[in-house]
Amino acid sequence: VVNNSSGYEKTMWERIETELEEVDIESLGFNHPLCSGVLD
Repeated sequence: VVNNSSGYEKTMWERIETELEEVDIESLGFNHPLCSGVLD
């Protein structure tokens, strides 16, 4: 694996993981049973 490629791929994966975490928080944050119970 080329060094430049591995560094680029690592950055891409970090960005994807961060985006997935943000989506999880948004989708689970309000639909999660515990949160919906608190809001009710």
